[in-house]
Amino acid sequence: MSSTGAPAPNSTEWHDYLAENIGGTELIVIWTFTGLALIFASARWYVRGWMQHKLWSDDYLIAISVATGITACALTSVSVAKGVGRHVEALTNEQRVTATLWVYAAYCPSVLSFGMPKLAVIALLVRLLIPGRIHFWVLWTMGALVQLALIGVVASAMGLLFGRCRPIHYALDRENVARCLDTVTWMHYCLFAASFSAFVDFYLAAYPSIVLYSLQMSRRKKVILSVALGLGAV
Repeated sequence: MSSTGAPAPNSTEWHDYLAENIGGTELIVIWTFTGLALIFASARWYVRGWMQHKLWSDDYLIAISVATGITACALTSVSVAKGVGRHVEALTNEQRVTATLWVYAAYCPSVLSFGMPKLAVIALLVRLLIPGRIHFWVLWTMGALVQLALIGVVASAMGLLFGRCRPIHYALDRENVARCLDTVTWMHYCLFAASFSAFVDFYLAAYPSIVLYSLQMSRRKKVILSVALGLGAV
C-alpha cells in the first residue's frame, strides 16, 4: 500500500492510479519460489524416505521450513485479497486496517521461513563433517541465536504495536502506527538481525570448503562438494 507520487484527485490519471494493483505480481513471485522449494524438498524426502528408508533431522527441519513458507504465502494471499498491493487512497480506512492485520499475521511465518533452513543446514553439516566438540556447539549456538534474533524482529514489532498502542486499533492504522512504534530503533534492530542472518549464511557456506580443502581427494571432487554444500547453506 503506497501513496507516493499520487496524482491530483479527480485528474485524468487519478482513476488509473486507483486501479493500479501489484498484489498479483507479488503472489506470482512468492508462490513460484515457494513452489520450487516444495518440489526440491519433496524430491529430497522421496529419495531419503522412500528409496533409502531413512529420514534425518535435517529432513524434518526442512519440512518445518517449507510449512512456514506455505503458511506465509497463504496469509499473504489473504492480505492481497484484502487490499495489499493497491494504493492507500484506493482503500477505505476499514480495508486498510483489515489488510494490515493480515500482513502482521503473515509476518511471523515469513520470518521463520528464513531462519529454519539454517538449522537444517547445520544438522546436515554436523552429520557429514563431524566437527569437534567446541565447533559443534559453536554451530548450534549460532543457529539458535539467529532464530532468536529473527523471532525478536516479530516479537518486538508485535509487542511495541499492540502493547503500546492506545486505542489498540492504532496498531492496524497506517497513519497512526508511528505513534506506537519507534520505527528508527526497530529498523536498526531489523538491520542487525538481517546482518547476523547473512553472516551465518556466509559461515555455513564457507565452512564445508575449508574442511574439504584439507581432505585427501581430487580437486574436482573438492570443488563439486564445496559448491553443493555451499549452495545448500545459502
